[in-house]
Amino acid sequence: MTEPEAKGKKRKFWEVDPSIFKPGPKDSWQRRYLIEPARSLAKFTFLGLLLAYPLVMVTLGIVFGGAYFWGIFAGSLGLIGFVIWKAGYARNFENWNPNFRRQLVGLTFGFLLTAGFWLVLTTFLEHLEFALWIGAVIAALIVIAVGVTMRRARE
Repeated sequence: MTEPEAKGKKRKFWEVDPSIFKPGPKDSWQRRYLIEPARSLAKFTFLGLLLAYPLVMVTLGIVFGGAYFWGIFAGSLGLIGFVIWKAGYARNFENWNPNFRRQLVGLTFGFLLTAGFWLVLTTFLEHLEFALWIGAVIAALIVIAVGVTMRRARE
């Protein structure tokens, strides 16, 4: 293995730093048997909760009603905001001045698309030909919205 002559000299991509093959410090008993298994368990627990949370939230909203769902949702947003604030990432959003008119139009459009989709699924399935037309219109609107969004993103 070749060593670079000067510290500031860049290495070629085929040159390998030999220090990466030296053994690191030996792990302590505490790290090996307590900390690493706890990290592994915490990782799987976090991923499990991350996947189960939306399902549990919607199921509890269906069982106990909309007020329960929106309460959990508002609490989740508050918790996310608190974590972002305490972690020091709130500064990243200080100069974020969103265009509320554009957001309202987008939210309204998305709500109407969603309401139309559920209307097709629940009501119009009795009349299949009408449901196919409504489904085609919704699909076309989604394709147009994605196209407009991608076009604006390029500009």
